[in-house]
Amino acid sequence: MAPSNKDFVFSASKYVHFDTPEKPDSVIRFFINHDFSKTHILAVIRRRPQFLLTSTERTYAPKFVGSISGLSEEEIFKAFLKNLLCMASSEDKIMAIMDYFVRKMGCKALFVAECPSLTTFSLEKKRIVPRGSVAQGLLSKVLIKNDLGLSTLFHTSEKLFLKRFVNHYKEEASQLLKLYDEKLMLVKYAL
Repeated sequence: MAPSNKDFVFSASKYVHFDTPEKPDSVIRFFINHDFSKTHILAVIRRRPQFLLTSTERTYAPKFVGSISGLSEEEIFKAFLKNLLCMASSEDKIMAIMDYFVRKMGCKALFVAECPSLTTFSLEKKRIVPRGSVAQGLLSKVLIKNDLGLSTLFHTSEKLFLKRFVNHYKEEASQLLKLYDEKLMLVKYAL
């Protein structure tokens, strides 16, 4: 027999406090109505019980109207399972980041779904655009070849990023560092 919404809520209530079951029920109902299995929903609740305290209309619904840049609801849900914080990003931010990676970087939309933590990074200020400029330089010289290298480039600390992707390529380093610094300075002056 499949677990009921009450079973889900009761399971999560060990970790978070509910005044009423209405909000958790609405979250569970939302995902069930979007054809997500109770197994998937339970996996999320076990990993992050606070998930049941959010507003479905403000937090989740905008991300499931149609699909995000050609991703299926299942791909969106898999991204959500990989990194629960990605759903906290606004729809506008997710779309801007998707647009940057697809249009500027030439990635497939699935790249962002497979690396959902990208949606939690700053687009223009410190992370994605400045590092994306370096990535484009490395990709054009075939110094990094695949999405794995590209994903690592965006996920490393500043110190490791400079060491592995800028200073590591000595001949290109001065050009890459200059490009990176220019992007960072443009953002600082724009603020």
